[in-house]
Amino acid sequence: MSYIDGFVAAVPTANREKYVRHASDAGVVFREYGATEFVECWGDDVPDGEVTSFPMAVKCKPEETVVFSWIVWPDKATRDRGMQQVMEDPRLQPDTNPMPFDGKRLIYGGFEVVVQQKASPRCVPLVILRPFKSCLPGAILKVISCPGRWEVLGNMSCSRAL
Repeated sequence: MSYIDGFVAAVPTANREKYVRHASDAGVVFREYGATEFVECWGDDVPDGEVTSFPMAVKCKPEETVVFSWIVWPDKATRDRGMQQVMEDPRLQPDTNPMPFDGKRLIYGGFEVVVQQKASPRCVPLVILRPFKSCLPGAILKVISCPGRWEVLGNMSCSRAL
């Protein structure tokens, strides 16, 4: 099963574009070394807590925004190897690609996936004009296209277009 690296940081709100560029550059490198997915999220609805919260965890200041990120790896061995290569890659060294936030307040960790549920991709209704040679000109076949399969609406016979 996949392995996930998760990150939470406080980024100066004024540095949003710098952060996006920094993260985009980093994402390319992580994917080159085996990550299958690289996601960066800019806080939009991140409430302060009374006991604990994302803002409290990273000591977020009023002029900062919490970011939440994760990297998906095929497995822990790929992650361990890939992370070592990422840390050594000259494109992500502080002198060539400085972090536009206080890295001392970055929290991170590696996580083994124990439950993963995904929604089925949405099916899309299609109308195919003259799908078979046996159909008359102007005939249509109504189908639903779902990833990996086709479902016919009604029967397989052709019907006249209106």
